[in-house]
Amino acid sequence: MSHLSWPICRPSPVDALCPPTANALCYGPMETKHRCVQAPAQLSAAMGDWYGTHAGQLLLADIKSRLNEVLAERFGYHALQIGCLASGLDLMAASRINHQVCLDTNALAADVVADVAALPFDADCIDLVLLMHTLDFAADPHQVLREVERILIPEGCLIVIGFNPWSLYGLWSLALGWRNQAPWCGHFYSSARLKDWLSLLGFETETCDYRGFRPPIQRAGLLQRLAPMERIGCSVLPLIGGVRLLVARKRVATLTPLKPRWQQRRGIIPGKLAEPSARIRTHVQRR
Repeated sequence: MSHLSWPICRPSPVDALCPPTANALCYGPMETKHRCVQAPAQLSAAMGDWYGTHAGQLLLADIKSRLNEVLAERFGYHALQIGCLASGLDLMAASRINHQVCLDTNALAADVVADVAALPFDADCIDLVLLMHTLDFAADPHQVLREVERILIPEGCLIVIGFNPWSLYGLWSLALGWRNQAPWCGHFYSSARLKDWLSLLGFETETCDYRGFRPPIQRAGLLQRLAPMERIGCSVLPLIGGVRLLVARKRVATLTPLKPRWQQRRGIIPGKLAEPSARIRTHVQRR
């Protein structure tokens, strides 16, 4: 990725934009609520290791296939990826934005090391932001989204990749979350909840696609035999994919100044009669 200069500022917390009722972390019947006790850098490294397994590589290939289609349609000057997974893994290779930077808490894989809840960038300076499982392991996902909204330019693009609780991955998380191992110890939020959070911040959801319909087992032969599940899942049950890829756009309401319309006041002629607004003047030519 490029290492050109960025509009960097001192990180500072922003005011909350969500009402108190929306800031409470509430969960549906399938939304996992495990807490990973590892440090953020350890979680990032653990996710990179998991994506190096058989199931992780197949899922990553499906994600990149759809992500390349989305990135090919986006333009701008600066792109930011939050969540690097591993060094040498470029998820934004298909993007037409030349200036790309990856931010993470893992110094071995990131270009910029910073807290995702206090991004070190100026307001309204980034054209595209990619969140790669950032919300799944964030202690305060609302603060992360508020920071992303702050740094995105008006009409900027946000891509959120995260696990879907209504999937086989969600079942694996319910069964294995107590082991405190990534990715099963993370928060798996539903698409409806994520769309609600984004709408409170002024984002408009454009698309929401799902990938990864095979179970996350680590047997290469069995995964190969279950390959038809991807085609069947996309056509028959598209909402139960293991990973959600949501694309949203930052909308900003603008005010259009209106020019005042000045009207000429009607005069008063002798006799307290209103002067007509229009007169027909006759010109008499003297002979």
